[in-house]
Amino acid sequence: MKYPNEISYLIGLGRIYDLLNDSLEAVKYYKKVLRMDSSNLEAVACIASYHFYIDQPEVSLRFYKRLIQLGVNSAEVWNNIGLCCYYDGQYDMFWTCFEKALSLAEEDILPDIWFNISHLCIGIGELTLAYQCLKMAI
Repeated sequence: MKYPNEISYLIGLGRIYDLLNDSLEAVKYYKKVLRMDSSNLEAVACIASYHFYIDQPEVSLRFYKRLIQLGVNSAEVWNNIGLCCYYDGQYDMFWTCFEKALSLAEEDILPDIWFNISHLCIGIGELTLAYQCLKMAI
């Protein structure tokens, strides 16, 4: 890294703006971090989350896939990739992502994944499957 103290400073500013619910300003700092260190996991994850919540799942998907490329192979990332695929209309992909998330998940995150799957099932009209997923979440 070229400027480790500057990166820490910018990440800190991004976190502060996130806490102040000023995501747009926070993302500006996270993008500055990525210009200095393109492999900064926190900056990539925060930008991915930001784009998802402003209804840009296709952009968010690129950032979450970048996390996978950087070696973050977790249930949380695969869960988010599955959500992005669903909201981007890539219905053939989201099942595979959720299967991967379930296979990597520890007990504490399993209910969240099942809950997300249930809502996607409701969205595609699979109400019986949604009911079963909600039972699994409980």
